[in-house]
Amino acid sequence: MGRDQRLIACAAGSAAVVGTALFWLIGHGLSPELLIAAVLGLVVVVAALVEPFWALLLLLVVVYLRPADRLPALAPFRLQLLMMGITALFLIIQQSLADRPPRLRHPANGWVLAFLAAGLWATLPSQGLAYTVKVLSEGIGSSMLLYFLVSNLAQTGPRLRAVVWTLGVMGAVNVVLAVLSLRAGGNQYAGRLAGVGLLNDPNDLALSLVMIVPLLLGLWQGSRGPARLGAGGLAAVLVAGILGTRSRGGLLALLAVLFLTGYRRIRSPRWRVVYVVLALALALGTVHRVFAARGYGLTSMGRDISVQGRLTAWKGGLRMMADHPLRGVGLYQFPTAFLAYRPKDFEFVTLTAHNSLILVAGELAWPGLLTFLPLLGTLLVAAARARRQAPERDEPELRQSVELCLAGWMVAAMFLSQSYHVWLYIGAGLVVAADRGRETAR
Repeated sequence: MGRDQRLIACAAGSAAVVGTALFWLIGHGLSPELLIAAVLGLVVVVAALVEPFWALLLLLVVVYLRPADRLPALAPFRLQLLMMGITALFLIIQQSLADRPPRLRHPANGWVLAFLAAGLWATLPSQGLAYTVKVLSEGIGSSMLLYFLVSNLAQTGPRLRAVVWTLGVMGAVNVVLAVLSLRAGGNQYAGRLAGVGLLNDPNDLALSLVMIVPLLLGLWQGSRGPARLGAGGLAAVLVAGILGTRSRGGLLALLAVLFLTGYRRIRSPRWRVVYVVLALALALGTVHRVFAARGYGLTSMGRDISVQGRLTAWKGGLRMMADHPLRGVGLYQFPTAFLAYRPKDFEFVTLTAHNSLILVAGELAWPGLLTFLPLLGTLLVAAARARRQAPERDEPELRQSVELCLAGWMVAAMFLSQSYHVWLYIGAGLVVAADRGRETAR
């Protein structure tokens, strides 16, 4: 039996099992939520039967739309984890049956696993096995699994395009849903766009959108006709969404992405100087106006309670690392531990770190920092290499845009606790896919 026949047999057998279970459940009074979960599982199996990459695209739709957060009755079915498991299973089957399995090595992979090990080292002794398994399956572990799926399944130019189109459309859908929710009075942030679940905070929604904007601009540069118009339109919707969140960190990240995009297109050193001066003046004016709309401009930020809270949280995180230099306080324990480090007259009962590096410092201490920082550095080197050596015949603009995607995360994440969330690891997967794919495209 050949590779394709064996792959089809394995996938068909899995689809038959899921389909049989679905029919059995329908005959025994299947609930609407369970029907949705079962149908989605069957669709993912069928997609993986054709190609695991299609299952990855469906997974990204679920990651961005957050159906379990919009319909809480779906939460017990762990749709995202289920889809990740199915996709990973068929990826393993596909690669094990391949005559010449693709090369899966990349320097970032080792640092991702080392960072995960630092999380286990910090958490398992203090929180126990049950809690550690929970955060692995629902948090950092699933984020890293998504990284490996994206980095292994999106290496070719057409696949990178498909992923970017998926992210762009899902980002635009989230903007539309956030607008509808705001008009219906469905969020707690007056006048600001916000999503649900991981995107419930306007700042988190802004970060997820900022990372997609440079990818869409790369798609726009490499497209013609309706595709170019569509990519530009989606980018405009996402920029409007970022502004609608009124996120100051999101605005800074957007300005950084747009500045770097324009700077790269200018070749003359003289015009680059002019561009930097004009961009800086425009950025300062824009930042002041947006910050002032939140109550405090650039000259009065010291009185902003949000800024004061962040500074206090940063000091608390550094004190956590000083008190627990080898293990930190454990994964996802910063808000609880902060209770012991907050000033007595502090207005907020508890806070998260509001800085991705401070979060790692407080929760994972030195082992976390000594693995997380090299991970970010390795990704930056890989992204720069993908930009410089992008093959002309295989989506060079897209391969170049992943560097700005990562840069957008780095700017916005300095004001948010995003060290373990999926957005970084999707971006990291795209960086590694673009870097590794340039070799196979030559």
